[in-house]
Amino acid sequence: MDRIKFELDKDSLEAAVMAAFEKAVDVDGFEYECPGCGVAMTVTSGDNECPRCGFVLTVKKGES
Repeated sequence: MDRIKFELDKDSLEAAVMAAFEKAVDVDGFEYECPGCGVAMTVTSGDNECPRCGFVLTVKKGES
């Protein structure tokens, strides 16, 4: 049986995941349920107003 060995670069993997997350937050947005009325809305970084009820959801990036 052949064996394959590889090493995982944890720092590079973490950087790639964070870059993808930041692109989603800043550019593409992500689906979120409005806390005010429950309608699905796409939110990005900053202020996002619900198209149905006007609830303003502010998305901020930061350390977890």
